[in-house]
Amino acid sequence: MAAPVPEPAPSLADGEILKARLVEPNLVARSFLEENHGTVQSRNLGERSFLKENHGTVQSRDLGERSFVEENHGTVQSRSLGERSFLEENHGTVQSRSLRERSFLKENHGTVQSRGLGERSFLEENHGTVQSRGHEKRSFLEENHGVVQSTGR
Repeated sequence: MAAPVPEPAPSLADGEILKARLVEPNLVARSFLEENHGTVQSRNLGERSFLKENHGTVQSRDLGERSFVEENHGTVQSRSLGERSFLEENHGTVQSRSLRERSFLKENHGTVQSRGLGERSFLEENHGTVQSRGHEKRSFLEENHGVVQSTGR
């Protein structure tokens, strides 16, 4: 059995690198700061890939919001993560919707402002153009293509 080969003694260059590393405040932050061009001063390493992908511009995000902020290009400031897919599908333009209105707004392209969910299928079939119809008029309007304005059942 061959004897283990001893590791070579560190060269002067290795020593200089070690000294340079020790001067830095946090050794593991080295490659992080290099990749961010030394501009990020006080980040924790858990945020490394998050900041890289956001170009170091997001200042106070919780890492749970990482993919949310990335997909919204860092423009959404105070959303709860529950609203993430809702806002993404609506391009971040809907400001005060409840999540149960999500599929309703998606199908209506976010253009209907104050509808109750009960009117959902009615409006979808009429392309969101009918403003004040009751459910009992639904099949009548569908057959007439929504052109009759003031007729009963």
